[in-house]
Amino acid sequence: MDLYQAILEALKEKPGQKASELAAQLGIERFQVNSLLYGELRSRVYQDSQYCWWLRDMVVDNKPKQKAETKSTILTKLCQYYLDCLNHDDQYGVSVFASSKYDDLDYVELTGMPVLTGNQNEIFDDDDVGKLWNKARRDRNLTLMLGYPVF
Repeated sequence: MDLYQAILEALKEKPGQKASELAAQLGIERFQVNSLLYGELRSRVYQDSQYCWWLRDMVVDNKPKQKAETKSTILTKLCQYYLDCLNHDDQYGVSVFASSKYDDLDYVELTGMPVLTGNQNEIFDDDDVGKLWNKARRDRNLTLMLGYPVF
């Protein structure tokens, strides 16, 4: 059995192995496993965020997937927003300076929570919010987030 097939068989028997585990199991160097995984086997395997390797599913399910129906309530929207914030915070982290000697802060303090007041457009009446909004529109790398201080 050649190395190509041996790696596929090892991943079929025990999915989610790291390249070093595969190399130890097969008695070869890790760079040999990596060269195949990133090379010839690239279309047959994939790597997750924990650097574990998995076989790609060759079976395609053509059945339409039924999506759970969610109601569009204010609580649903608020929960979705906070889940998105948690996801963003978990991946990259969010931090800004609390003060600036150039009076150019990357945040604005709001007088109230716009989602709960019912009129989301009234936050744009504030000049500081307008400045921050224009800054985010000019710089495509900025993302505006609504947050609440926890410390």
